Amino acid sequence: MMVNENDMFAEVLLPMIQQPRVRGPIVHDARIAALCLEHGVGTVDGVHELLFNTAEDQSEHQDHSMTNIPMLVEFRKLLNDWEASIAAAPS
Repeated sequence: MMVNENDMFAEVLLPMIQQPRVRGPIVHDARIAALCLEHGVGTVDGVHELLFNTAEDQSEHQDHSMTNIPMLVEFRKLLNDWEASIAAAPS
């Protein structure tokens, strides 16, 4: 698949590269990530999320979100339920 930068590219990229310590090769990685987000690469139900096995991949290089969609959906539901319980809790 070939993707290119369109009108939304700068909007997606700028917040990424304006983070502290983002320079050099990390800017290149941010450009690739921005292209992927902009074109919907790696989305499940229109949402881009990452899924890592940090026990085996502590540097988070191997994204399992596209190869383990049922687990991603399950974790998303757990997160949504937890966020709803926090929002509903009395302060």
